[in-house]
Amino acid sequence: MTPNNQDPLLAGLRRALSNERLDAYGIGRPDDEKLATYLWNVALCESLYPALHGLEIALRNAVFRAGMAAFPSCVSRDVPCWLDADPPIILGPDQHVMAAVKARLRRGNKPMEPGCLVADLSFGFWTTLFDVRYERRKTLWPRLFAHGLMDASSPRSIRSRNKLSPLLNRVRHLRNRVFHYEPVWHWKDLHEQHALTWELLGWFSPELLAALRPNSRFDAVHGTGAQPFREQVATLLKDRGPPST
Repeated sequence: MTPNNQDPLLAGLRRALSNERLDAYGIGRPDDEKLATYLWNVALCESLYPALHGLEIALRNAVFRAGMAAFPSCVSRDVPCWLDADPPIILGPDQHVMAAVKARLRRGNKPMEPGCLVADLSFGFWTTLFDVRYERRKTLWPRLFAHGLMDASSPRSIRSRNKLSPLLNRVRHLRNRVFHYEPVWHWKDLHEQHALTWELLGWFSPELLAALRPNSRFDAVHGTGAQPFREQVATLLKDRGPPST
């Protein structure tokens, strides 16, 4: 049975989530069905976290280490590493990103050390380093591949900037949707994107892949669909009793 949309619980949840957010789970559908799908989406995003977390951490550390090996003698500005080299290795707008991160470190009284800088740079920044402009002048590519960027077990066919860039940007789009609490439940290729994230992680760190993958609940959460959450919502509404008049 579909509860009346004036149920105080559903009305309160709509206020908390906003009309726009709840309606993203199906304009014209009853609120209880939207809520069930919303809860399923939250669980899906949670289940995607291990793969997204692992890839982001492994990618940034792999790129940073390879850069340190590729530019061992560069002079730095404020942070002793190639990311803050003088003259800069990082190009154009990415230098503004670097300046903003350094300013945040200063405001937070954090040390101007490579580890702090690397940790504060976004996944978007690291994927930007795979843009073609870093290959035109051979700034980073193919140089970083010669300095241990990827695990030796990764396929040689994938060790090129133009192969990796679209794959990383595809995961970046998924990561941004998940981390900004947006709907992904309706993506027909969500299972494929999750598998791609694991595959990429394995190319950079098979060890981290082996440690994280057993903890993944994605297949179970994705496979059951919204039905468990429909039951959860029905129980919640039943326990609350009939709407007040």
